[in-house]
Amino acid sequence: MPINQITTPWMQYFIKYNPSPALERVACPVLALNGEKDLQVPPKENLEAIKNALTKGGNKKSTIIVLVS
Repeated sequence: MPINQITTPWMQYFIKYNPSPALERVACPVLALNGEKDLQVPPKENLEAIKNALTKGGNKKSTIIVLVS
């Protein structure tokens, strides 16, 4: 990725954004999927963080799945 793309305001916001506070407020059932071969989002760490945030917020209706090919 060229340096001029990494330094855009949107990309800086995207890199620094922490979705945990928003996930902690989700009360509806959640289905979180990640593919095992995703190069941008490591599935194990990402899904674990999602599950932790949902649990911290009291959401007991979530399904977390790593898609394997």
